[in-house]
Amino acid sequence: MIVKIIINSDKYVSDYALIGDIENSLKISLPDNSKDFFINNYMFHKLIDKSLVFDSKKKDEFEKNINMQQQEHIKNQLMILFQKQQFFKSKNWSTNSIDEEISNLENTLQTLTSK
Repeated sequence: MIVKIIINSDKYVSDYALIGDIENSLKISLPDNSKDFFINNYMFHKLIDKSLVFDSKKKDEFEKNINMQQQEHIKNQLMILFQKQQFFKSKNWSTNSIDEEISNLENTLQTLTSK
C-alpha cells in the first residue's frame, strides 16, 4: 500500500493521505497488514532511510503526557465539585448527585494514577 506523508522537522509523520494527494508529500510503501496500525499511530512513525519506523518510546511519552493532563483535569473538576458540595450542604440541599459524580471521578483518577 502506498501512503503519502508529510514529515516535520524531526522526521516524524505530521500528516498523511491514503487516497488522493497532499502537496509536497513523500510516497512511502507500507505493508498491507499495517494500514490500521499506521492510521491509529501515524504521528509516532519516523522516516529513517526512506522507511517509516514506529517509535514506541515517543508513543509512551505521549500517552504519559495525556494521562497527566487527564489527571489534572479531573483534579480541577473535583475541586469545583467539592466547592459545590459544600455550598449545597450549607443550604441543607441534597448532594446525592454530586456525591455520585465525585465518586466516579475519584475512581477514574485512581485508575489513571495506577497506570
